[in-house]
Amino acid sequence: MEGKGPSQIAALLEKEKVLNPAAYKQREGRKTPHQTPENEYRWHESTVAYILEYMEYTGCTVNFKTYTNSIWDKKQRDNPMENRKIFYNTHPAIISLEVFDKVQKIRQQRHRRTTTGKSNMFSGLVFCNDCKQKLYYSTSNYFEKQQDFFICSTH
Repeated sequence: MEGKGPSQIAALLEKEKVLNPAAYKQREGRKTPHQTPENEYRWHESTVAYILEYMEYTGCTVNFKTYTNSIWDKKQRDNPMENRKIFYNTHPAIISLEVFDKVQKIRQQRHRRTTTGKSNMFSGLVFCNDCKQKLYYSTSNYFEKQQDFFICSTH
């Protein structure tokens, strides 16, 4: 909620010597498919991002996250949130549902800064009229400060 991204959180966890999930499981004596990590405190940003999006930390149980089209089609597809079944207060919560919802809103509105350190309030909200893909905010140090622009991600 402080505005830090997954890579910043991962660096903070490593600095504070917090065990990563694989090392924690091994120290607790539980089996894990992962080998013993070289650095027990090294967190990967994708692990942090997964944890930030995992609703079960709020004390809920979420069922029907994926589905298959038929018994012959083995491919798992993500189920939309409206088709999932959520059971609240099934186990002790690590974080409150309000905090979780705020973090999800922040993560939806995230946008990267350009190399010059600037960002635009329309970043992530503007799409190309031709191909309907996201437009990226760009800026340049070579021209005047008014030379900011949006560019299509496919061109």
